[in-house]
Amino acid sequence: MVFHARQPHLTAEHPDLYAQSSIQVRKAADHRGRMKGARMLLSLVTMIVLLSRCLSLTAETGPMEPPSAPAIQILAAGQQWEEIARLLEPMHSRSADMDFYYGTALARLERWSESESAFQTGFRLAPTDPRFPIELAGLAFRQKHYSQAADRLRQAIKLAPEDTYANDFLGTVYFLQGNLEASLKYWNRVGKPMVAELREDPEPRVSPALLDRALTVSPASTLLLPQFLDTDTRLRGLGIFPQYKFDLRARGDDKDDKFDLVLHGQERNGFGDS
Repeated sequence: MVFHARQPHLTAEHPDLYAQSSIQVRKAADHRGRMKGARMLLSLVTMIVLLSRCLSLTAETGPMEPPSAPAIQILAAGQQWEEIARLLEPMHSRSADMDFYYGTALARLERWSESESAFQTGFRLAPTDPRFPIELAGLAFRQKHYSQAADRLRQAIKLAPEDTYANDFLGTVYFLQGNLEASLKYWNRVGKPMVAELREDPEPRVSPALLDRALTVSPASTLLLPQFLDTDTRLRGLGIFPQYKFDLRARGDDKDDKFDLVLHGQERNGFGDS
């Protein structure tokens, strides 16, 4: 038979033991209460931290408010190209105007292929806007793709025949390609080129009076295409030069975009005979 020690009854007959036990019970209860409160507080803090992280992640990865057109215009006026590119790059869908500013910013940053893509996209959205083929021509010109630049500029002029910049630009491209006749066609629309002096190189032996009648172009005036073609016809009729060509030379020291028109010809003899 196993005997178990009897536990004393906590009655008034054992006041000290009763009081001590009561204190321990209250302490245990208080401890459990504090632990429960701590766990609840920890759970609440954890929830707050997780919610904060979620909100932060949403702010970082969520859709960004698109910049307004006036804001982009202000940045463009201040030539803040990197900032414009940063703001517009994340946008999956841009208006034609935004594509224009985006392409312009990329071009200023010399990101040529990306700029061309932006201008192409904008041109598809606004196929009657001459700004896009003009800017595409500018990209081609910077990379010395003159034929492509001329194609783009002709496209722009079809959309805006009176556009001064496009006509001047196309005249310049043809001038660099050595196509003087085509250059005059477009330069004349903007009052160019101004010829400061007429020269022959080498100087011919033919009578100056005879040659002057053939040269209908006057110095200190605009070289017009009809005058140039008339001069060409008259020179051929004289039969003095079996071969000749005109060279339009820009005056490097002239700030007014003036030129000298130089006639290069291999003369037969002073009378036009073989």
